[in-house]
Amino acid sequence: MIKDTDFTRAKKLDVNGNPRYILHFLSMTKPGDAPDGDISGKYAAALTRARKLGGRKYHNKSYGGGIIFQSYNTQSLADDLNNELRGAVVWQELWDAMEAAPAAWIETTEKMYREMLEVLPPMAMHRRNFLVGEAHSDNEHGQPLYACFKKLGDRYYARYLTIAQFQFV
Repeated sequence: MIKDTDFTRAKKLDVNGNPRYILHFLSMTKPGDAPDGDISGKYAAALTRARKLGGRKYHNKSYGGGIIFQSYNTQSLADDLNNELRGAVVWQELWDAMEAAPAAWIETTEKMYREMLEVLPPMAMHRRNFLVGEAHSDNEHGQPLYACFKKLGDRYYARYLTIAQFQFV
């Protein structure tokens, strides 16, 4: 998992004065990208992944295997790169997983957390946890179930809860 602290700030800004950050390509590799020992194959796979998010080869002798990005927010860049590495989590997969395991917290992404926070005013909110403003369905007792999103450390989770259950989150 890539963290914002994994980036090294480049000494020089880009031509427009924007900050640039370098990440070593091994942070962006996955098992199966290339056979063991094929460093150039792993670098090519990481570079292909990085180019989707504006990354380019970093040509500098003092930093071998670097990929450079222009960014003002390394945390957001790290989240986007992590999403690219694990593959996009699509909304339907999240809803299906929440219905399949109603008692479990399903891990999601910061982007999905923020999107749901901004789509409707929350039904309820406590610290970094909230219920989406519209009920999904009713439970067996006729109580409305809402999608609940929570942030725990630097990870995000979702689950269906009633208003009464939300008080204990």
